[in-house]
This record gives sequence, structure tokens and C-alpha cells, in this order.
Amino acid sequence: MQNLNATSNDRSIGESTMVAELRELWLQRGEPSYRELAQRTQRSPSTINAALTAKRVPGWNVIRDLVEALGGDVDRFHKLYQLGRSERLELDGHADELSAELNMPVSRTQTDASTRVVSHGGSVFIQSGTPAPFNPLTAFAPAEIVSAYEATCLSYASGAHMAVLAMARSLVEAVCIRQDAGDPPVQGLITLAEKGVITKSLAEQGQALWQRASEAVHGQMVPLASDATDALGYVLALLSYVYIINRNET
Repeated sequence: MQNLNATSNDRSIGESTMVAELRELWLQRGEPSYRELAQRTQRSPSTINAALTAKRVPGWNVIRDLVEALGGDVDRFHKLYQLGRSERLELDGHADELSAELNMPVSRTQTDASTRVVSHGGSVFIQSGTPAPFNPLTAFAPAEIVSAYEATCLSYASGAHMAVLAMARSLVEAVCIRQDAGDPPVQGLITLAEKGVITKSLAEQGQALWQRASEAVHGQMVPLASDATDALGYVLALLSYVYIINRNET
């Protein structure tokens, strides 16, 4: 049996989505401290920290206890956990069934003669005898950033607008922290603009996105499809500037 405590370098789509939704649930519940959650779940703070910061994918018992402590949908998280396990064991039929139940796009590759239909990062590619699509972010961006972005794409594809905003907010935070730019939304994005890594306009858009996403996460507004579209477009622009266009500047 394969080890499910995978690193972000080889995390499956089901695992990536589960981790992203778990963090979103934590944000929606007001970001209770790791110590408080450790007391509720009878787990160690380090275990809670690892689960919520995506350092590793914990076992199902830990996920279940954490979801129950946060008042989440245990059945949905169990299906996401099973999806990740099925993907790792290459049980494509079961994974397809779970993806349909979760209203998620199928993540496997289907072959018909020389034509292939490939789902990758929330986008669908139709190919004829050519290699899989190359995502330049996978070559230049940190693996956990790529994993979080692809999970955001999957949430967008399934119509989970709140999840898209919450994960976009987390991505902005993660990029600023990784670039030693300070705390977003104000100082971090401004610092990146002052360094010439991103444009001033992109920094201002990011601050507006952060504010709107924060309002959604804390229940002050209901996100629309257009909000999710704007958020997904913004994080792609931010990641492209930081890790592809100006990757040698930081």
C-alpha cells in the first residue's frame, strides 16, 4: 500500500482539494488557534499545524476529528480522502465515481487511438500524439504554490466560488511570505511592486482582492461567479509575474 502522507511534490488532486478545503473551513470558523483545536481533537498542536499548513496529508482519523471540531461536512471530506487514496492506488473507476459524487472534474487521462483528453490544473486539453501540456509554473514555482493554484482551479471548475476566494487569499499571503515581502495585503504587495517584481496596478488589484476575499471568508458578503473569475485570473497573473516573468529578480 502506498504512503498517503505525500509531500506537495506528488500530492494527488483529491488530496490537494481536501487540504485546500480544510484550510478554507478553518478560515470560515474564524481561524481558531492550533492549541484550541488540539484540545478539541485531543491531538498535538504540531499535528494540527501540519494539517492546516499543508506540510503533509494526515491520516483519516486526524482529518475526521479536525473537520468535526470545525463543524464541517465529514462525509464530503471522507470522499475527498478516498478520492486521493484511489488516485494513488490508480483505481481509476472508483476515482471517477467519487469525482462525480463530489462534482469535481475527472482528473485521469483517457486514450482513444492517438487522441488523448487530459485534465490538468482545472483545464482540459485535447491532444493527438503529443506530450502532456507543459505548465511553466511547475518548473519555476514552489511545489506547494503550484499545488494550491491547481486546487483553486479545480474549485473554480466545480463552481465553489467561496473556496476560490479563500484559496486565492491564501495564495497571495503565501507568495508575499515566500518573497520576504512582509504581511499582505498592504506591505507585501507594495514591497513587490517597489522591487519591480509586479506592477503597481497589480499590487492595487491584489489589495482589493484580499479585502473582498476576507469579507467573503468572514461571512460579510456572498461571492459571485464573477468574483471567483477575477480571483483566479489575479492569482495566475501574480504567480506569472513572480515566478516566470521576473523570477530572477527575487
